Amino acid sequence: MEPGEIINTLLQANAAVVTLLGGRIYPLRAPQNTPYPYATYQVVSGQGHSTMVCDLDDDARVQLSLFAKAYPQIGQLHAACRKALHGQDVGAVHVAFDTYQESFQDNALCFLRTQDYLLDGLAA
Repeated sequence: MEPGEIINTLLQANAAVVTLLGGRIYPLRAPQNTPYPYATYQVVSGQGHSTMVCDLDDDARVQLSLFAKAYPQIGQLHAACRKALHGQDVGAVHVAFDTYQESFQDNALCFLRTQDYLLDGLAA
């Protein structure tokens, strides 16, 4: 399974996240005129591990971007998504929360918080 698919599957399976986002979770970018709140995800980096003798598991960093019109809603989304993802194991893949940052998007008049997750143990 691709790193983004793992993130999407875990989020879509979490009742609190689905209640807050209504299933509006998209790869890379949301369709135009998507109602708030919504989330997008993308792989921002990956690293393969191998030696001269064998291929080892790969790692990836996936960024989850949360968009909302109200600042308090960003906090709710952040907590629900972090709880749904951090510490989860999907097969041999372990998902761990790493960092986050936030901003206000002047062009869209919405709040944005990004969360980075590290996925370890991806098949090479």
